[in-house]
Amino acid sequence: NKLCIASTLRHSPFREGVRLKRTQAFTLIELLVVISIIALLISILLPALATARDAAKTISCASTLRQVGMSMNLYADDYNGTMPLYWHSQWINPRNGATGVPWYDLIIHGSYMIPRPATSGAYYRNWSKTAYCPAREENVSYSYGLNAFTFPNNSTQGYDKGRPRASIPQPSDRIMIPDSNPTGTSGAGYRVFPVNYLDKLLDVDGWADVHNGAFNATFVDSHVETLPTASLPEGQDSSSTQPSDFKRLWGDFSEL
Repeated sequence: NKLCIASTLRHSPFREGVRLKRTQAFTLIELLVVISIIALLISILLPALATARDAAKTISCASTLRQVGMSMNLYADDYNGTMPLYWHSQWINPRNGATGVPWYDLIIHGSYMIPRPATSGAYYRNWSKTAYCPAREENVSYSYGLNAFTFPNNSTQGYDKGRPRASIPQPSDRIMIPDSNPTGTSGAGYRVFPVNYLDKLLDVDGWADVHNGAFNATFVDSHVETLPTASLPEGQDSSSTQPSDFKRLWGDFSEL
């Protein structure tokens, strides 16, 4: 009987199961293979995730620019069809009482866009967080600049109240506010000169291709496009005379 019981235990399903469990453990080679497969999947997925993240930033930027463009046109609706210039040198700034008003102060203080709370004592933080491109660094003062060839400084062009919207030819083809370069010393990014007509004496501001070789821009009619820099027409180093395809997109001072 003892022999029968020992034989039964030796060949019981329970013992076989225990033995099978002991032989199902992963070997070191199998673990390395699994880790390699996971690493390969991550390397494949990360670029796709980065592309999706960049696309989301471009869409968010375009949405903000759409709001800015509509705000500019709402301002014009309230002021007899007149749109702000990038700088009104003879006006009193409602923010600080100083002489000189940039266009974004008119938009913020006219409540056409609701400012977000400043993250520091500097006022420009209000604007930079209200109209902010997520593809920019956090310390950028201005994400967007007004096209200075269409909306110039009134001190040099003789404007007082602004640019009549009706005087701008083909509003759906004219860039109003693109992503701007915040490194300029003269305008700090709140204005955009499409060409450096000052013969590079100043670090004047241009557009910024912050979206993988392209930039977003809202046009005078408030629609937004993403424009590849490589496909843009080339301009001349002049404020008054530009080729027709460049002038259609940016304008020049000859039409003012």
